Amino acid sequence: MFAPSGLFALIFSGPEFAEMAQELVLIGLSSIIGCFFAILLLKNFTGERGKRMKWMFYAFYPLHLLFISAVGLALGMIDFSVFGL
Repeated sequence: MFAPSGLFALIFSGPEFAEMAQELVLIGLSSIIGCFFAILLLKNFTGERGKRMKWMFYAFYPLHLLFISAVGLALGMIDFSVFGL
């Protein structure tokens, strides 16, 4: 049976590594999902101009950041110190 030793055992063992490995798996899955949606968008691109929705995007960007921040605050993932308060 393999028994890790030395620096390898120091870095890649224990509960900290298990948590880090789970986070890396989630990051990998979210990247794959994001690539899948990007491929769908590119596949359906026809080269034609779409509707003029310039102002909708100007409103969407700050509103979605506000929504993400509110969810993070509600779940306790971030605190007010991030905002300098």
